[in-house]
Amino acid sequence: MTVSDREGPADLERFLKESICIEDLPLMVIEIGPDGQLLDANGACLKRFGYTQDEVRASRIRDLVPKCALERMTRCLGTAKKDGAAIAESVLRTREGQSVDVQIDAVSVHGPDGRLVKVRAFLTDVTRRKRLEEQLLQAQKMGSVGMLTAGVAHDFNNILAAILLAAQMINMEVAEDSVLKRQTQSIQSSAESGAELASQLLSFASAVQCGPRTVEPNGLVNEIVSLSKPSIDNSISIELKLDLQVWNIVAERNQMAQVVLNLTLNARDAMPQGGTLTFATENIHVEDNDLCETLGIQKGDYVRISVSDTGSGIHKSILGKIFEPFFTTKDPKRGTGLGLSIARGIVRKHDGGIGVSSDPGKGTTFHLYIPSSPEPETVKADEQNLEGLCGSEHILVVDDRDEVRNSASQMLGLWGYQVSSAPDGSSAIEIYRRQNNIDAVLMDLRMPGIDGIETHRRLKEIDDSVLVVLTSGYGHDKIVDEASSQGIAGFIKKPFKIEQFLSLLRRLLDERSSATGGSPKLVPRDTARTLV
Repeated sequence: MTVSDREGPADLERFLKESICIEDLPLMVIEIGPDGQLLDANGACLKRFGYTQDEVRASRIRDLVPKCALERMTRCLGTAKKDGAAIAESVLRTREGQSVDVQIDAVSVHGPDGRLVKVRAFLTDVTRRKRLEEQLLQAQKMGSVGMLTAGVAHDFNNILAAILLAAQMINMEVAEDSVLKRQTQSIQSSAESGAELASQLLSFASAVQCGPRTVEPNGLVNEIVSLSKPSIDNSISIELKLDLQVWNIVAERNQMAQVVLNLTLNARDAMPQGGTLTFATENIHVEDNDLCETLGIQKGDYVRISVSDTGSGIHKSILGKIFEPFFTTKDPKRGTGLGLSIARGIVRKHDGGIGVSSDPGKGTTFHLYIPSSPEPETVKADEQNLEGLCGSEHILVVDDRDEVRNSASQMLGLWGYQVSSAPDGSSAIEIYRRQNNIDAVLMDLRMPGIDGIETHRRLKEIDDSVLVVLTSGYGHDKIVDEASSQGIAGFIKKPFKIEQFLSLLRRLLDERSSATGGSPKLVPRDTARTLV
């Protein structure tokens, strides 16, 4: 048939279908017979899937399709045979067994007598698009998990705040050698451990960054070991080879913890039958030009943090690909292919490098090279002695949790302060408006109705010099920074120790007294106790 021979649209369609030379097309094209026998494939298709033309022609379509996708492929071809065309997504297998996601645009080709000759399938590789969709879905899931985790940790911190304050107050009242003393100390210690765990969960669930500071590597490693231990099977033993004289590093602690945690979980997954997970820290002076070039670092002093496993190892052929985005050897449901890529990005942002060595069948070791710092680890200053933290000022305690509000009020009363309390922002505003002798407000950041930020704004309308200390189980975040710029005097994270809060409160009250020319309203501790 030539173009001049055609009599109508149907003839033109048939002419175009029969005259196409699939070899000339940049798209991948494969032709399938009515019985499923593969008839032909063009060069683009052969190149992508790794087969020869003879291998294709000796195969049936089911030989190239994984069982999980065979039904979709069969349905697509059936629709094309029946209706003349079909569009679907399926999966084909390369000669090496790799799965490739494809979009199929299939059309039926008929002979002069109208009988079906073959189905011509135009294939588009959509593997990357599918992976991006999966990554987006995974990111959304992780975002939801992060929000849920942060919410649980916040509520947990509120519960611990009341327990910790009550335990400390009881502990101060009982005799040193009593059984009750030991029991309350145990309660206090457990509450502090719970608070540390909640803090770690908030760190990993939050996108808030605290900025770079001096970090002690051994403490960082021990924190990750503690956090990840519950998720590591008992068949995996953990070994610590930490240099006690290791230098400090300057790092964004949460980000560096994320890197070490990622390597830890990868090592765990590499040992499904058990093995040994080893953490090591050491000081190292890098002078080797090849190492500097490989890692992308400068010569100098580094702390090397190593995470090793005794798993199956990584084959040399893919070792160079493991830091590529979306590359993973895990099942798609378990691995996103972004962990190591993100880890390398974080390490490079810290002017460091990440290297890997692996022996198939023996295990894998990842080395982090982080520039050392001569500075000691950044730690909070010690709180003042409790005896010097008493006062007689009037404090308004605002918290929607009864147990937290009551414990904080009792604690302040024990140290001589006058106390009023409110269960929400509206009540706090009304109390502050009625009473003109309130010296400071301790207020929860997140409350139903009017939150701490809005309550503070309205209190400033009543008294521009109001002294407000915010507290929250979420910890310090951007909202607190914003509040600080609007005049919030201080912030303390729940659960807090008595000495932490009283030290902050006493300092703020004394600073204001000095600024206004007044004198602090101090009360001796013994006198304070009699006021309760």
